[in-house]
Amino acid sequence: MKRKTFILCMLVVAGMVLAACGGAAEEAPAAAEPVEEVAAEEEAAPTVLKVAVAIPASQTDQGWNQQGADSAIAMANNLGLEIEVAENLGYGDITPVLRDLADRGFDMVICHASGYQTVCPEVAAETGMHVVVVENPGAVSDLVADVETQAQEVSYLAGVLAGKLTSGTVGVVVSGEPPTWNFMTVGFAEGVASVNPGAEVLYSVIGEAAYEDAAGAKRVTEAQLAAGADIIFGMGDGASFGMVQAIQEHNASGGEAWFIDVIGDKSADYSDVLLTSVLWDYTNIYTQMVNNIGGDYGQVYTMDVASGDVRLLDLPDWVPADIAQAVDDAKAAILSGDVSVSAVSDSGVMQARLASLKSAGSVKVGVLNPTTGGLAIFGEQSNSGIRLFFASVDHKVGGTPVDLIFADTAGDPQQALDQARRLVEEEEVDFLMGVVNSAVVVPMAEYADTAQVPLLIVIGGATAATGPERSPYVFRVSMANGQQDRPLGWYAASELGLGTAATFAWDFLVGAERADAFTSIFVEAGGDVVSEQKPPLGTVDYGPFISQVDPTEIDGIYAFFAGPGAISFLQQLGEFGVTPSVQIVASGYLTAGVLDAMGETAIGLVQATQYTPVLENLENASFLSLYDGDVGGEPGVYVEEGYLGGQVASAAIAAVNGNLTDKEAFLGALASVTLDTPAGPFRFDDHGQAVRNTYITRVVSTDDGVEHEVIDTIEDVAQTWAP
Repeated sequence: MKRKTFILCMLVVAGMVLAACGGAAEEAPAAAEPVEEVAAEEEAAPTVLKVAVAIPASQTDQGWNQQGADSAIAMANNLGLEIEVAENLGYGDITPVLRDLADRGFDMVICHASGYQTVCPEVAAETGMHVVVVENPGAVSDLVADVETQAQEVSYLAGVLAGKLTSGTVGVVVSGEPPTWNFMTVGFAEGVASVNPGAEVLYSVIGEAAYEDAAGAKRVTEAQLAAGADIIFGMGDGASFGMVQAIQEHNASGGEAWFIDVIGDKSADYSDVLLTSVLWDYTNIYTQMVNNIGGDYGQVYTMDVASGDVRLLDLPDWVPADIAQAVDDAKAAILSGDVSVSAVSDSGVMQARLASLKSAGSVKVGVLNPTTGGLAIFGEQSNSGIRLFFASVDHKVGGTPVDLIFADTAGDPQQALDQARRLVEEEEVDFLMGVVNSAVVVPMAEYADTAQVPLLIVIGGATAATGPERSPYVFRVSMANGQQDRPLGWYAASELGLGTAATFAWDFLVGAERADAFTSIFVEAGGDVVSEQKPPLGTVDYGPFISQVDPTEIDGIYAFFAGPGAISFLQQLGEFGVTPSVQIVASGYLTAGVLDAMGETAIGLVQATQYTPVLENLENASFLSLYDGDVGGEPGVYVEEGYLGGQVASAAIAAVNGNLTDKEAFLGALASVTLDTPAGPFRFDDHGQAVRNTYITRVVSTDDGVEHEVIDTIEDVAQTWAP
């Protein structure tokens, strides 16, 4: 037969002191006469005279049972009530105990265990005695009050603390999966993820209703410590002592781990391993319940961080001030409503939430660029920049690991789509980035919209991707086709004083969009385009086209070619006698990666570019040093654009704390990115298109060959720029 301890506290008449009497006894001492005297003398005496608290284990367990009992005793002392603690009742049928309490005239019984959720309301209906249940709002009636603890909130704070202190792995050990433990498990895991998304959260159940199984708790805790956990968040009543023992032995063997308890203050005995604990004080809500008998008793009573009824034990002095402040900031965010912690009572939903947080523990990025075919050199350079950035941050963003998964588009739209589907559907990447050529940009943008996967375009400039019909899933860090060429058209007419010009651009989408942009602004600025030459894409023999233009009738030539085609074009202009008398202007891509090969044929060339290695700013100095140390030499614009893509992606990942499960939040974070980059200030416009500086450069001869010099800067150039 379970032992019962009855504690009697009686309010005596004036002139006497309040005495709390305790001890083991088979029957409660008679207390009717003193209580009746008080009732007769004090009109304000409460109508409730006798309260009991029923607990499954010892009232001195330094845990769940003690906190419930201590709060009930404190309430009774404050109100002058008779209080009886029925302890060690276990988790079986306590109907006989409840009926006995009803027979002896108890007005209210606090059923302080989730296992009593059903039996207590049944006995209340049978006897008319008021009862209190835990986490069972559906049982509320005139005779039944429910205690709901927003335990997930304070557990979130414990998670923030653990996430800040852990070296990478924390553990959750539970003695069962009742609603309260599920609330706390999810709250803790969300707190960890909020500050350290890359941290691993281990989860283990000792057994069903294993609240007092210290041996089992020790065994499970040892397994988590062996798996690398350095902080254990333990829920177990008496089982928690097994967790403490496992940690003590682990530390004695050279390890370093800490324990966060969920109920009770064990700091007096276990300060060597106790980091903090969740403290519960039911005194206030028990008082409200007593005062509401005869009125609005049957309701849900809530304990939360705001009320102060649930809080963390004061942190040890050795906890760094910035980490303690992070916990305080998290509390303030909860109180202000900026942070809402999931309230999950069901064990299945709890497991699903843990799984979703675990999947959010790393970010997978699918990189789509050509590494075979005619555009391979540009794709490899872009990939090099992406790799360089993420290597510089050790492939982590705020503790969140970033995995780069590369795929070859070969510059072909269909292959690009096939690879994108594989990355999204099989590799389960969080977002896509890359894309060198415009032919791939439009189908990739359409796929991103259909699949609802974020796409960060790094090079390809097809204007439709960030035009009026742009998908909210598409962003571009490079300049759109024409975004450099529009300022160049104005500069050629207004600053260089060119009156007439001819345009030479490959006959495909990019060439057309860029040449048209140059022409429109050049003409608006007072110039006149007298000839438009459109060699087929890939042309290297420009003689038939150059011969169509009389160099004596033009002041300048606008050109859009790239790679070997650009080298040939400048050489042949000289051979036909066009240069150096006619000024050549072009976008930065004309010399990208081939300036040294062009040599003296490029001298005097004026370009509009988003980046050149000669830019003087701290970010570029760092980038150049990083590239020289890793690769050697100077990076070209394709490398820089890849690096910039990494910077932008990293900033957005950091803004959502590495959790990309909420796509809308991540898209919002991308849209809000503002950075100082090697190429200068960066931001997006309302269509997801980069707004950046355009640098006007001239190719000059130096002792080391040829290089660019910046002769002007046009700031904050949007895709619709106009003078």
